[in-house]
Amino acid sequence: MKILICILILLINISCTKEVESYVDLRVKRPAPLISEPKTPPSGVKKLSYLIPEVKTEKIFSNKIYIDPDYKGTGSNGTIDKPYVSINRYKDAVPANTAFLIKRGTTHEKIGRQVGGSNSPYSKMIFKNNFIGAYGTGERPVVEGFWVMAGADDLTIRDLHIYAESQGNWGHDAIIYLHDSRNWPQATPASKCDNVTIAYCIIEGKFNNSNYYEPSPLPIFGLKVAGENFTLYNNIIKTVWIDGVDAASGSNHKYVRNWIYDLNHQDYRAEKEGWPTSSSSDPWANNIHGQESKGGWGDGFQSIAAINGFYFAGNIIDRSDTKWKFCWITNAGWDSPSSNLVMEYNTFIAPQKGAGGAAIYFNAPQKSIFRYNLIDGTDCGTQSGVCGITSRGGAGNMKDHLQQAEPYGIRQNHIIRGQPGYDITGSQQKAEEYAPLCNKVFETYHDYLKYLEKNVPVGSDINTANFWEGYE
Repeated sequence: MKILICILILLINISCTKEVESYVDLRVKRPAPLISEPKTPPSGVKKLSYLIPEVKTEKIFSNKIYIDPDYKGTGSNGTIDKPYVSINRYKDAVPANTAFLIKRGTTHEKIGRQVGGSNSPYSKMIFKNNFIGAYGTGERPVVEGFWVMAGADDLTIRDLHIYAESQGNWGHDAIIYLHDSRNWPQATPASKCDNVTIAYCIIEGKFNNSNYYEPSPLPIFGLKVAGENFTLYNNIIKTVWIDGVDAASGSNHKYVRNWIYDLNHQDYRAEKEGWPTSSSSDPWANNIHGQESKGGWGDGFQSIAAINGFYFAGNIIDRSDTKWKFCWITNAGWDSPSSNLVMEYNTFIAPQKGAGGAAIYFNAPQKSIFRYNLIDGTDCGTQSGVCGITSRGGAGNMKDHLQQAEPYGIRQNHIIRGQPGYDITGSQQKAEEYAPLCNKVFETYHDYLKYLEKNVPVGSDINTANFWEGYE
């Protein structure tokens, strides 16, 4: 894969701890200023400076229930010798303060949602201080989809391979869906899924070509989340119909060291069927989803308004396979009441040129921080991409972000143009003239490689050739 070669070239040697008691601020261990252009790389720089979240293990739970979907014996009681065959046996009430452990090498039916039939969720299956993980040896247990009902609080999902087909209609079709009861089923007061952590998981869409038009051959979203204090740490998200992550609502989210790629498969269908452009309306959309859908709808991460207290670091988002839209988008706006958005040490690989879009759509609140990120418009020099970073309001809004005083604004990033001379802000030089004042801009990928011969890179530390190295 091209990305494997690219990331291996850009990586610096790192070391990270797998388990920590709480957030560890590593910034004090990194020389400053970070983008300094020394003749030789600073000595002793071996790790990137972003925050590592705490992740629970099953060890802290005294009450453990074992699940083996292949168990054929009698007398199941939830012990390791006589396990239950499904977590869904608790569809009417979930025991609190309990770890559910699924046997490695097995396949578990989708959790929290009716198996077969209408795919309706189990509305009484609400988690309270629970852990869902793995036991035994071998590959991660496969789970065929996840619905977490609104009202869940303090749930950790860890060490699973969630491998799911399309689960339902547009609004609820995600490999993992963290539910918001403002929409369905309506509840008073409305509730979300709070204090949820997903870590060390593979979140992957599974093809079902019999669903080619209805609902879709892959899940619409990899993850759709509504809730407070959400953490997504050290996961792979891949092979989805439209968006990798849709952060629909909530605040104080942490997205750290995730690799998100192979997105927007709907664009392939748009190209195959000869829609006028990949941004044309889906001719099947009104029949399937009851709303307008576009061939190019497909972001790595999107959060249209919910962005308050979001921390986004160490991730790779790769949109190089298809055209249009973005690696990352927020439309919260300059005057949004949201605050404390920090994005650092991420790598963004831009969509292909040909239908608009950008690597980043940064319509973010004032005093947001976007620093030490790599934006590659060329996919390691293999193609022409779109502009690096843009925003609603064109040049004026981008100038506002670019001109903010440290530490705020867009600064100390490495940006490789989608092609030589191509604008990086999507505003025909009107805002781009400000970008080089606080960022490093490269005409070509070759120029960037030359720079790295004597300088330290920014961006993610993920090694896609061995994603789990040092983290399991």
